[in-house]
Amino acid sequence: MNFRIIRLVASVAVATILCGCALSSPSSSRTGAPPAGFDMGTLSLVVVKQYPQPYPAQEGLRESFLMQNFLREDRSSLVLSQHTIGGWNTKYQVFSQEIVRRANASGFDYEALSRILEFVRTDGQRQGYAYLPVGAYRTTMSGQPLWIVVLRWEVDHADRPTDAMGHIRAYAFIQRTLQQVGFVTCN
Repeated sequence: MNFRIIRLVASVAVATILCGCALSSPSSSRTGAPPAGFDMGTLSLVVVKQYPQPYPAQEGLRESFLMQNFLREDRSSLVLSQHTIGGWNTKYQVFSQEIVRRANASGFDYEALSRILEFVRTDGQRQGYAYLPVGAYRTTMSGQPLWIVVLRWEVDHADRPTDAMGHIRAYAFIQRTLQQVGFVTCN
């Protein structure tokens, strides 16, 4: 019973944080120039698309769904894993802007996605991780629109800025309420 209360409080807190974010249009710039040596060509490798399978409503199936479908190493993911943690916050913003721009161009709810990306960045930073968003997949759960966000990540070692983002993780959020309903990560 206490677990349900904690989970409810956590969901409400996440939704409150996400809903309180100020939005900018996908064409506005929130960053300066990308860091020196930044390969703008890798932006073409980010993915924003409708995912054909619905997200499982049954909680016990969600982790395996995310693991099997989003924590895989394809060619694009391996190229993106070569991004280093140096200047990760600026890279995150550049990649987020591209993902939001593509979501808007596809007719998806880019505002909810923008809030989700900002929450994930803030949460990762608070935990000491460097993140790089590489994909956003729009699907449904019990008929409700849902976003799955895929990121490359690494521990943010300030003294080792050339460490590559060699890990993958994925979050799932209900689009309307911004409630997090899934999370997986590699070790």
